[in-house]
Amino acid sequence: MSSGYTYDSGTGVLDKASIREYSIQALKEVPSEGKANWLAIGDIDEFKHVNDTYGHAFGDEVLKLVADTFTKYMEGIGQVGRFGGDEFFFCFSDVDEEAVRNVLRMARSEILQKTSPDMEGAGITMTIGVVDSPENGTEYDGLFDKADKALYIGKGKGKNRYIIYRESMHGNITVPQSETKIRYVQDYTLRLTESVNKCMDKLLLTGADQLGNTMDVLMDTLLLDYIAIYRGEEKRGTLLPDGNDGIKQPLTDPSNKGFIRDTSLPDFDWKILDEIRASAASFATGLLVINNVNNRRNEYPVTTSWMDGIRMREAIIFCPHKKGLAEEETPVFVIASAKPRMWGAEDAHYFMIYANIICCMMERKELTL
Repeated sequence: MSSGYTYDSGTGVLDKASIREYSIQALKEVPSEGKANWLAIGDIDEFKHVNDTYGHAFGDEVLKLVADTFTKYMEGIGQVGRFGGDEFFFCFSDVDEEAVRNVLRMARSEILQKTSPDMEGAGITMTIGVVDSPENGTEYDGLFDKADKALYIGKGKGKNRYIIYRESMHGNITVPQSETKIRYVQDYTLRLTESVNKCMDKLLLTGADQLGNTMDVLMDTLLLDYIAIYRGEEKRGTLLPDGNDGIKQPLTDPSNKGFIRDTSLPDFDWKILDEIRASAASFATGLLVINNVNNRRNEYPVTTSWMDGIRMREAIIFCPHKKGLAEEETPVFVIASAKPRMWGAEDAHYFMIYANIICCMMERKELTL
């Protein structure tokens, strides 16, 4: 296994980011005839009750037992990862369905037998959703959703079982939005964390040469239409303008045709900073979050007018407080979307981390716009 992977401290298996990356790479391999690659998501049934009844120390032992047991049975055919809490993820490579079934049966049976004496005969059970590739696709996100649906179906059937996804049987079943929202938030936060880490590495290792590249990484991850850094007359960033048909230019366009970049960007209205300073909510942090420009016109007339000018509906504007930079040297960071999206705390948090790193590098004269 690549030394680049990281591990969950409580169980010793791959952590969420690493099992995801491992699975993405494994899915690129074409399986042998009659075999497939498989993804599975497993939850420990009633784990909160286990913790509440037998204590968190016992719960930690259960998590380690699950990790060790599946690792033993999957040796040579796949990897185990922990997503967090009581949720585990399994990736099988180039095996047939019977091999997957055998692992799931034997591992679950052993876990039940080993925990029953300490739980008055009840024991630990698991519900697992499984999907195979390439029968059901080869992209991680799509396969993850199908395994997640199979897990949901297994829980609905009474838990303590595994369900293998079949499009003909399960394709028309709808998972309630409340069930999928948690998964979406977890996956989005993971992608955001990975992107910011990637940006930090690029900036710290290569400095200004990678500034534009890191902005594009954030633009892609956050699905932005606009990202920019302003400092005095200097400006750096990317705006995706509407085409003649009113459609945004694709970020993946290899020629970047249609992008407005750097010095051609719209000017920033510096009176916006006066509105930020005048706001008790924004003054302390230097952060202004606009969700739906139409709802903030009375409170922030200058900001919303400027957003109208660049045809953006939602924006985050951040002006860091840095003692090592004079006011005229302090940059302003802007990200914006022309589409409804509702910025969350994670968006603002990671954007501020990114911006503060750039400011620190400017203070040390390691980076200029």
